[in-house]
Amino acid sequence: PARGRERTEETELKVLEKLARGMTIKEAAHELKLSTQKLYRVRATLMERANAHSSQDLTRYAIEVGLVGAQRSDLG
Repeated sequence: PARGRERTEETELKVLEKLARGMTIKEAAHELKLSTQKLYRVRATLMERANAHSSQDLTRYAIEVGLVGAQRSDLG
């Protein structure tokens, strides 16, 4: 069913965005009205798909796919 896959992909993108913006699993779960277990599963799937080994890798992936913008900390 394509509809189910679309929903899954939409959820994954929402989770990726929240985590890449610095939210914790618990915060993202609350905001998205999902269980923390669901978010841990989605995060694991995202990390596998992105070949990410850390939260930083996952954030880098979100930037690469254009989900979030890179923020420069050296502006002053």
